[in-house]
Amino acid sequence: MLYDVSRHAGQADILREAIDGATGMTPSLSNVWEPEGGWPAHVAKLQGIADAFSES
Repeated sequence: MLYDVSRHAGQADILREAIDGATGMTPSLSNVWEPEGGWPAHVAKLQGIADAFSES
């Protein structure tokens, strides 16, 4: 039962985020990790690591 409740709570949170655009527990307390330099820099870093492995 706990698994089912947590799954539906997560789905409700996704809907709430889609409606109000806020992420995290509250607008003033975001518990969502933000990479240093922002998401585009983080994606570029990960892409560079993946490219280095694919070339070897």
